Amino acid sequence: MAETTAVRDEAELRELFAAELRVAGLIAIPSADRERLYEMWCDHLPLRDALRAAAPLPEEEPTFLEKPTTWPGRSV
Repeated sequence: MAETTAVRDEAELRELFAAELRVAGLIAIPSADRERLYEMWCDHLPLRDALRAAAPLPEEEPTFLEKPTTWPGRSV
């Protein structure tokens, strides 16, 4: 699901940016710094999207029920 920056609107970008700041623990940032950081973040979105699109999806790890137990000296 590679979503390009061109189809995102300003409100969606700001919401995504705010969510990433919360996850990073960067809540108390002065508004002037927040705007500069937002501009830099937007500048890097096309690169992030391109990298995400180029990266292969990881194979899903089987659950413990699906893969055999590999205890030393024990076979299933």
